[in-house]
Amino acid sequence: MQLQSTRLGTRDAARSIDMFQAHAYDRLLEAYQPFGGVMSGDELVARLTGWVEQPISHVAHWIVEDCLIHFSPRGATCIPCFQFNGCAIRPLLQRAISELRGPFDAFEVAQWFVTPNALAAWRAPAELVLAADPEVVAMARTDRYLASGN
Repeated sequence: MQLQSTRLGTRDAARSIDMFQAHAYDRLLEAYQPFGGVMSGDELVARLTGWVEQPISHVAHWIVEDCLIHFSPRGATCIPCFQFNGCAIRPLLQRAISELRGPFDAFEVAQWFVTPNALAAWRAPAELVLAADPEVVAMARTDRYLASGN
C-alpha cells in the first residue's frame, strides 16, 4: 500500500489563508461591537469635517504614524470608535499604542485592545481606555517587554 501526498496546491493554500484571515477580521469586528463598533476612514473624515482643516490629511497622518488603532480587512480601513472623545484621540490610547509599537503590527494592536488581559483582572484594555485608567499604559509596556524582551 502506497501513501498518497495530501499537499495543497498553491491556489488551495492561498484560499485557505484568505478564509482564515477573513474569519480573524470578522471576529475582530465583532469584538469591537461592545465598544461602539468601528467606522471607515471615510466616516472618520466626515466626522472631522468642520472641526479640523484638511481632515483627509489628519486621518492619513494618524494612520501612517500609528496614532490610532486601525486594521484593514478586505482592503477597507476600519477604525474603532471607542478611541475618540469627540473628535480627539484619547491621550491614554496614544500612549498605550506607542508602547506596543515595534513588536506588534496594526492587526495585533487592534486585537490587544479587545482581548481580556490578566493584568487588568481579565478586562479588555479598551475598557481601561474608556475609564481613563492610566494602568493601560503600564499594561502595554509590560506586554511589549514580554513580546520583545525590551
